[in-house]
Amino acid sequence: MATLDPSTTPSLQPPAGVQPNFVDPKSLVPILIDTTIICLCFATFATAARLTLKLRNIRSLQWEDYSAFTAWGGFVAYNALQVLAADLGEGRHQWDVTLASLTQLLLVFNIIEILYGPLVFVAKFTILLQFRKIFCPSKRGTIFWCIHALIWANLTFYLVDTFIVAFVCTPRAKINHPELPGHCLKSQVNFIVTGGWNVFSDFSILILPLSSIWNLQMATRKKLQISAVFATGLFACVSSIIRLVYSVKMSHEVDTTYIIGKVAMWSCAEVTTVILAGSLPVLPKFFQLVLGKLEFLRHLTRSDRSGHSQKRATIASHSTNHSNPRSIAPWARPDDATWQLNDSYIPLREPDATHIAATKAQVTGGHGQYPTESRAFSDSDLDMENGLHDGIRKTVKIETSRP
Repeated sequence: MATLDPSTTPSLQPPAGVQPNFVDPKSLVPILIDTTIICLCFATFATAARLTLKLRNIRSLQWEDYSAFTAWGGFVAYNALQVLAADLGEGRHQWDVTLASLTQLLLVFNIIEILYGPLVFVAKFTILLQFRKIFCPSKRGTIFWCIHALIWANLTFYLVDTFIVAFVCTPRAKINHPELPGHCLKSQVNFIVTGGWNVFSDFSILILPLSSIWNLQMATRKKLQISAVFATGLFACVSSIIRLVYSVKMSHEVDTTYIIGKVAMWSCAEVTTVILAGSLPVLPKFFQLVLGKLEFLRHLTRSDRSGHSQKRATIASHSTNHSNPRSIAPWARPDDATWQLNDSYIPLREPDATHIAATKAQVTGGHGQYPTESRAFSDSDLDMENGLHDGIRKTVKIETSRP
């Protein structure tokens, strides 16, 4: 009897009239890869926004921040495994996957399932900790205990689920070598149970803040606006429902590698939405920071343009009145080598008390000589760029000082 070559033998008998294609078959792989990249970009943006804000004050790091960073790291590993699975045949029809590739693919599937449980738990743990911080400052009440109940319920379920997936076959080698003696649990049943729990858990986490918001004493319009922000988690619920539908369908289909590609796409979308929901409270502050930076740079550019024109006028005045250098800087000695006029910075010698008073009067508008373009920066502007305030202030003094 001839021995089959695993590298050229299809892992499933194709339908009548269909020829196996191991090179470039029609599949879900392009969509799966695009979904993975898009989801990873969204999750990375949300996590980077949180990290940017927290690094401004490292002492503000809380448990929810550490869990958010951990969830992102796990999500990167999860997506890397999904790309590897797609390369081995995930998202292809099983008759377009060789026996050799399927052997490796089954093991990668198992590793992905093992990683999925802890990843989803840590992502949901971040949301629940965030809710506790926002809605339960007194650490008591119904919402507080509901949050803790969901934390422990999710921890218990995903811990048991991970244990079952890790030891689904005895011995473990039977996971990707079904011909070996031993026994395995039905993985399709585990997919359905996990999908059902995800739907319940996602809706519970969605309803929790909404019930708190609508019990607050505020205008209905304001409640709707806040609810709309938290309702972004609704997409996680939709994703988990669709994932459950495909999990049920997979238990009745023999073309497993194709169906599991759809399960993988919606699993990725679900986890991404959970990670985004966990970082949602910090995103407004992040956008406020970015807009503030842009506003600061805009005013700085305007100030530079105004400063350049004033310096050119000062240089012209100095060239016509070079016999009296103190007309430019009354407190600077003519023989002072540190005095120079350039576009980047003007080194100064500290003025005496008389010229300080004169400069203050000019800057505050006492003589009406304060330039409108060189306005004073607000506190928020100064907070964003420490160290620029002194240089700008001194430059304004030079430009507005007159004998």
